[in-house]
Amino acid sequence: MKQRLAILGSTGSIGVQTLDIVRENPALFEVRVLTANRNWQRLAAQAREFDADTAVIADERYYGQLRDALAGTDVKVYAGEDAVAQVAAGGDTDVVVNALVGYAGLAPTVAALGVILIPGMVDAGYSRPFATAVVSVSSGLSSVIPPSIAFIMYGVITGVSIGAIFAAGFIPGFIIAFCMIVSVYLSSRRHGYRGDNIERKPGDLRAAFKEAIFALLIPVIILGGIYGGIFTPTEAAAVACFYGLFVGVFVYRSLTIKVIYEVLVDTLIGSAIVMFISACAGLYSWVSASVGLVEKTSALLIGISGNEYVTLLMIYIILFIGGMLLDALHAAKVDTACVRTATGPSSHTVIQVDAGGQNSIIVFGGENMRPTKADIDHMLEGFGPGDAVIMQNELYNSPLMMRKAADKGLCVIFNPSPVNAALADYPLESVSWFLLNEIEGAALTGQTDPQAILAGMKEKYPKASVVLTLGADGAYCLHDGRTLYQPAFRVRVVDTTAAGDTFTGYFVSGLAQGMPMERIMERAARASSIAVGRMGAADSIPLADEVSAAEG
Repeated sequence: MKQRLAILGSTGSIGVQTLDIVRENPALFEVRVLTANRNWQRLAAQAREFDADTAVIADERYYGQLRDALAGTDVKVYAGEDAVAQVAAGGDTDVVVNALVGYAGLAPTVAALGVILIPGMVDAGYSRPFATAVVSVSSGLSSVIPPSIAFIMYGVITGVSIGAIFAAGFIPGFIIAFCMIVSVYLSSRRHGYRGDNIERKPGDLRAAFKEAIFALLIPVIILGGIYGGIFTPTEAAAVACFYGLFVGVFVYRSLTIKVIYEVLVDTLIGSAIVMFISACAGLYSWVSASVGLVEKTSALLIGISGNEYVTLLMIYIILFIGGMLLDALHAAKVDTACVRTATGPSSHTVIQVDAGGQNSIIVFGGENMRPTKADIDHMLEGFGPGDAVIMQNELYNSPLMMRKAADKGLCVIFNPSPVNAALADYPLESVSWFLLNEIEGAALTGQTDPQAILAGMKEKYPKASVVLTLGADGAYCLHDGRTLYQPAFRVRVVDTTAAGDTFTGYFVSGLAQGMPMERIMERAARASSIAVGRMGAADSIPLADEVSAAEG
């Protein structure tokens, strides 16, 4: 008996290859349904050649052309994405081949699963509720068992090693799959479900394995290479492509120049779609960061309700949105591997700005005051000599962080803000760079004059370098026995919030790039001068291109 086929996306490379197999085995297969996106000419030709029962064009604009091209035949013609899903779920086929790319193939696939897998199990003697439950629950394995698309996306978003995620998901995935197998087996035995009794001839398994061995090696190569540290996930994809090309051309001899061309065209289209989506996501992230969406959303949620259940609901909403807002950091090429989601109240900052642009800041530490030793070990994991850690006095366990960072050979850059009595217990001898304003310098040295502050810091911490910022009076740098002075750029001050953070960021960036100290100080001061001319915190910080443009 012939297998009745529905081929979704028959004009693409996968669909064309499937039809090649049908063409070579007319006694085994019968084409019932063909669909395409907008290539109505090829779809019409395929429907005529294979005497299809139904042809569907997803783009409704080409319905007329397809209908006219198939006039005089018995082929039923439909149009629209809903029609594609409906014919996939029509139930008049034995096998649905989904050759659609990305999201376009989701709805037809879901529709087809329900009318093929479930009825197939029912016909084999399983109850409909049991069959429905098995199909529904087993679909969740795809997000756990490597290579998982969900794992890859999570790794890309968070900056976590994809190979490490795959390795971490293997055992849980195996346990979940094993538990499902056991539960299905026990339930089947209890209800007497046995499925179909298929008789196999001796040697059938060996012959099938011999035929499929080259295809079966692909996941072995990909996962083995990643787990074994031979190549990265990106390199694994390239290796798999070249391996598939070699096998298709020289072993199975199914890849022709024409097919390879069609594969490249489909790949180009798929890549363009992904890049367009990424560009839109990056634009959204940039806009949200530019308008201060994060800060404004936080302030709004805080004032909604003190009810614990409402708060819990808001946390879930924040988690959902926060996953997207992390894209703002990725758009800025910031590694978020150490970012974690806390369950307690987040830290909050209240900033008041006077008419002259000067600010007063009230800080509620929240989760920032609860990092554990394990959190610190996780944050410092993978860092060593040549790397740097930037710290403020806004974290609990900062002394431990400072000590561990110094022990690992990191350059410790410390801003003792806000100044408090706890600084007396800090291992400040571990600090490589102090970034201070005049208030913090006075608290550490007991001096108020800038030169006296620098002298006091040199006496107390002879191994450390010091940057002393003085707002409109410029900044000093004490480094390698030299004292440099950088005057401030004269601008109209709107809001001094984030001026120090901006200076710190550009200063440390200059250190990382190996710039001369004079250049570092000038660039950091210029960036700060741009920031104080804008309202807000994060959204006032200029991009590097803006600073370069201001330098002329």
